[in-house]
Amino acid sequence: MKQNNPKSQRIVFFTLDALNPNIISLLIFLKKKFNVTVVTNIHLDEDYPCKHLFFNHKQTAVEKFFLMFYKNIKTRQEKEFFKRNYYRKFKVIISLLAQVKYLLSTLKLLPYYSSICKLLYSRKNYSNYINKNDICVVDANLRHTLNLNPLIVYARKEARKIFSIVYSWDNTHYSTLNRFSDGYFVWNYINKNELIKHYNIQEEKIHISGSLMHDYLFEEEEFLKSLKNNSLQKSYSKEIKVLYAGVFPESDEIMFEKEVNFISDLADLLKNKVPNFKIIFRRYPSKGKKILHKKLADNPLIEIFDHHNFSNIPRLGNQNENISFERNAKKKIADFFEADVLISAGSTYTLEFAFSNKPILHLDANFLKNSFSKHSLFFERLANYQHLDILSKNLFKNIIRSPDEIFNHLINLDDSILLDYNKFLSGFSRPSIKTTAKDIVSKIISEESLN
Repeated sequence: MKQNNPKSQRIVFFTLDALNPNIISLLIFLKKKFNVTVVTNIHLDEDYPCKHLFFNHKQTAVEKFFLMFYKNIKTRQEKEFFKRNYYRKFKVIISLLAQVKYLLSTLKLLPYYSSICKLLYSRKNYSNYINKNDICVVDANLRHTLNLNPLIVYARKEARKIFSIVYSWDNTHYSTLNRFSDGYFVWNYINKNELIKHYNIQEEKIHISGSLMHDYLFEEEEFLKSLKNNSLQKSYSKEIKVLYAGVFPESDEIMFEKEVNFISDLADLLKNKVPNFKIIFRRYPSKGKKILHKKLADNPLIEIFDHHNFSNIPRLGNQNENISFERNAKKKIADFFEADVLISAGSTYTLEFAFSNKPILHLDANFLKNSFSKHSLFFERLANYQHLDILSKNLFKNIIRSPDEIFNHLINLDDSILLDYNKFLSGFSRPSIKTTAKDIVSKIISEESLN
């Protein structure tokens, strides 16, 4: 059915992250061309920027049982997923079952996660939410839309078209993406090839949009340039400010405590090697039930970066998360320039910091789990992820494989040999330098709405 007026075209946008500023920014942008309705599992305020509907499916025990038996795709993250349970009481049983499941997946004896969802929910009827002329937009990861999945399966069957957004670059390493969309938006060519390889998605369905979470850097490009220029005119101060971006949320109490212990010991090691430094610990922006970083706050060599505006909300399939969203783009950018260098253990914040043109030292967990034997569990857990398989195919000098490499770089910070890594990471998350990701998403959906 041809639509001559895209503004009359309704988009039904499914999300369990409706308060995320990146999502809100995309919705406001889409409203310029479309009639937008959001479907989510929380009751939104009346001043929310677009129409909204409430939907909250709760999985039954039967659904949970069947959804355990999905095919694992062949990524390191999926193959070694069971190793995240090193510290669990029944880790031996978990490990055995996970390996059996991976073997069955390799033998192609298990269905995709999205196929199980289609089987479970295909007979549901939600005509009061979706009509045949709607274009639907969803998070590609069905684990991030748990409470909406029956409705999404119905949309696949009844709506005019359905588009999936791969919000984070590492989501393509999980086995829980849907395979039934008419179009997919991904960050870059690497993600595109991963969808083709692991999910057998047709190439013509995949659109490279760049990262929505990096759009603010484009929108505040002049401000970013001015701070970069000011930074170039300054030499390193007597006190080197080392920013460490946290990986584990406080809710993961065991691993968060391991991370805190590592940072504490890192400060003690640097004290004996690097004169005049301070570590700024930017913890993961969600709170747990316990305050576990007090030992860092009491250390004069460590400063805690404070997040603000926390909200307790159900989010991305989690029943509750105490999360902080920074809505001030200029503040986010200015925060980059409070540090001289970033030490990264794999936080996605690394990909934002890269645009500052400040040096990044990326810890290689596969090597450091031996060098920091006291912190082997921390690095073993980090090594289970696929970060450096993707983020450093070329052996940049920024990749840290021993404590001495940290010391040497901090003593002699040399931008000229480190900034190629920034260029690589910037291109990874924003392939287009001419426009934003949301502009590309809107344009392609608009073109599709005329067909």
